[in-house]
Amino acid sequence: MFTDQERRIFSFHDGEKQRFADPMAFHRQLFAVVKGERLDELLAEYFGAAEEEGKPPPTVEAVAASQAAWVALVEVGYKAFGLSRIDMNSGKGTTDEEAFNVLYSFLLFRQKKASPEENSPTCSPLPVSLPSADSSSPTINTSPSGVAAITL
Repeated sequence: MFTDQERRIFSFHDGEKQRFADPMAFHRQLFAVVKGERLDELLAEYFGAAEEEGKPPPTVEAVAASQAAWVALVEVGYKAFGLSRIDMNSGKGTTDEEAFNVLYSFLLFRQKKASPEENSPTCSPLPVSLPSADSSSPTINTSPSGVAAITL
């Protein structure tokens, strides 16, 4: 059947507890929410405004597009992963940043699974190439809650 490597489960913290899921089920759910092609556009808009060494700073328009893309990606995170927003009375739930980070962590997980050394018969590559945690933009820092924080 499948090796332990091929059967890796995606896990994340939803603001209250650690959750585990079948990556392919989340992949289908994610693309049902974003209708496939729009995810590439949102990611390109969001990461396109990040300053790169040796390049001029982004324009006001690029930053505005990046912020709008971030808001849309946050909504995708909430919907695709069944996350609940922070309850103002109890403090339970997920922040916008955590919703984005769960989405981004999942996309990095899928991208890593799609690499030849980790490719399984049930995984297909992502239609977009994400900046890795090793690159100069963005970096991922894991918090004690288990949610990765992304800094540009």
